[in-house]
Formats: sequence, structure tokens, C-alpha cells
Amino acid sequence: GVIYWEIAFEDTNKDGVFDEKDDVGAYLSDLDGSHMVRITPEHSRVLERSYNKARNVLLMRILKDTNNDKTLDEIDKPSLIEVSVAARKMTREVLDAQTLTGMLRQSEPKRVVKEE
Repeated sequence: GVIYWEIAFEDTNKDGVFDEKDDVGAYLSDLDGSHMVRITPEHSRVLERSYNKARNVLLMRILKDTNNDKTLDEIDKPSLIEVSVAARKMTREVLDAQTLTGMLRQSEPKRVVKEE
């Protein structure tokens, strides 16, 4: 068995409050709490998660500190990651904001400018 945790160990933005603007890591451990391993990148927090039992993976939408200001806020961009529960590690970043923007641009219809 495995236990899923979300833990903030420090006030990363130094505002005197532990809140959604601070790094809150996601961890997996054994049932007794031993062998705890962080499964999300540093300076991030989980926005949503979903477990796929057939593949034994967690799909997690996270907010990463993309501008490196030590504060998680609306300026930062979310991404989608996949975590192997068995290996207790992030296996890949499925989608980030930059990739999504590029995909959306490619799907836009080509603009034709009429000359008069």
C-alpha cells in the first residue's frame, strides 16, 4: 500500500503565512509513513489529481513557479504531469503551457489578408 501526502515544509515566499502561494509538495510513502518520496517538482503545488488504477499512475495538474519568484500565483503557468505510483517518481510532463499555446496556434485557421 501507498499513502499520498501534500505537505508544505517552509514558507517559501517568506510572507509569514503557509498558504497556496507556497511550495506544497506531493509525496508517496509506505503505509507506516516510511520511505516518503517527493513526486512533484520543487516550487509547485497540486491543483488537481486523478488516479488511473489500470496503469497505476497519477495524472496531476500542477502549478509551477515558472517565473522563479518563490511565489505561486496567477502569473505562473500550470502543467500536466504523470507519476508512476510503483516507481514513486514523475515519469513525464504531459503538457505545459508553452506546448499548449503552440498547439492552439497551429489549430487556428490561416488568416488571409485581402488586398484592395
